[in-house]
Amino acid sequence: MNISSGWMKTKSGRLIFNALYPDKYEYQGILNNRLIYQIQMDGDTMVPRVLEHCLYFKTKEKKRIFGESGN
Repeated sequence: MNISSGWMKTKSGRLIFNALYPDKYEYQGILNNRLIYQIQMDGDTMVPRVLEHCLYFKTKEKKRIFGESGN
């Protein structure tokens, strides 16, 4: 993780302070680690498992559009 701080000049010439904030990827990693920790504290053994997903479309037209979009 890169941690930095300092003063930056904006396009308008204002000085702003840039302090100790993780970027969006580092922040996502922090959130993921919190979730894993909480899951383990709740007794989960963290064994891989199969997930199944189901999509429901209110109309056939919306289903068709989704299928054509390559999703």
